[in-house]
Amino acid sequence: MSFEEWFKQKQIEFQKSSSFILDGLMLSLNEQIVIAMKKEGISRSQLADKLNVSKGYISRLLQGKVNLTLKSLVNIGLALNLKAGVDFSQFKVSGSFIKGYKSSTSSRKDKNYSTNIKDILNAVAQDKNQKDPKGNKSENKHFAEAA
Repeated sequence: MSFEEWFKQKQIEFQKSSSFILDGLMLSLNEQIVIAMKKEGISRSQLADKLNVSKGYISRLLQGKVNLTLKSLVNIGLALNLKAGVDFSQFKVSGSFIKGYKSSTSSRKDKNYSTNIKDILNAVAQDKNQKDPKGNKSENKHFAEAA
């Protein structure tokens, strides 16, 4: 198996992991909360007051360190003048979760978040002769196959 095939297989496995999906959901929710806070002119302290929670809880929430319940999602939505919702969609694994990352709600057009797998493979191939911190050459067979 070539490095590229191995890498794509690992990407698909990773994209189907609950931690990858959960991290994506948390990023999306946090982004929506921050945008709504700005739109409504609500600070973290004010949101904490509306929800009757500590400012520390809001900080942890926005850092993705809080496992939200449906009730807390509804309450956050109400505090931000939003209706909370949950939906399921057909699971699709993209060819590259690295390539083309683009925030669904971001309007920034000045930054390009795309990275091509070929660029990564080229970097790995160029780097395969690099020595590790102990001074040994990399002997990973997948890296050797990438060249």
